[in-house]
Amino acid sequence: MEPSKEENDHVSRDTGLNFFGTITASVTHELNNVMSIIEQTAGLLDDLCAGAEYGRPIENEKLREISGKVAKQVDRGVAIIKRLNFFAHSVDEPIRTFELNVLLSNLVELAQRFAVLNRIRLEDQIPEYSINLKTNPFILEQVVFICIQLAITADEKDGLVTVTCEGLDSGAMISISGPPVPESEETDSKLSLLQNLVNELKGTMQVTLDEAGRSAFKLSMPNISEEASL
Repeated sequence: MEPSKEENDHVSRDTGLNFFGTITASVTHELNNVMSIIEQTAGLLDDLCAGAEYGRPIENEKLREISGKVAKQVDRGVAIIKRLNFFAHSVDEPIRTFELNVLLSNLVELAQRFAVLNRIRLEDQIPEYSINLKTNPFILEQVVFICIQLAITADEKDGLVTVTCEGLDSGAMISISGPPVPESEETDSKLSLLQNLVNELKGTMQVTLDEAGRSAFKLSMPNISEEASL
């Protein structure tokens, strides 16, 4: 028996919440690291101030070094928050026109921590010129993120996963390539979910293996009208 629309909507909602939670948890972990480094640096400054009270001079070079460390972490924190803010606004409208290259670059940055944990290099090779796409940005982010997840969980460590895109007359083509995806029940489950999400976007997906043994997800995403039912 085919699942009802209500059942599909329930699964889609749960999947979206899980994805949102996964990204948010990762970002807050990064922010915690930023705050910990700032806290440690502030502690060092307190130690220097305490020493100064007993007549130990504070070297200007040391103060500049501490100031530089704090400024670096503040810049890092601001960048992380901007990425999360951009991601959060992807749920503002079900269907809208957006710059695909900007969305993908932001998502690749958000996924960097997951790649590092799996000892995989993750890079975007996205053109700088604008590629506009009209579809559901939040669902598209889920699609690309699942492809990245599958690529970075390969058995090959220190490998490279790349994300690219190009504009088409009717939409855009997104490619995620990397080491061969391992076969497992979890992989099958993610591929099934991935196909369902691609179908929601009225797109198509091909999973290929090139002569070098690298796997590639080819996602063809059309422009969708506001009247389309996702």
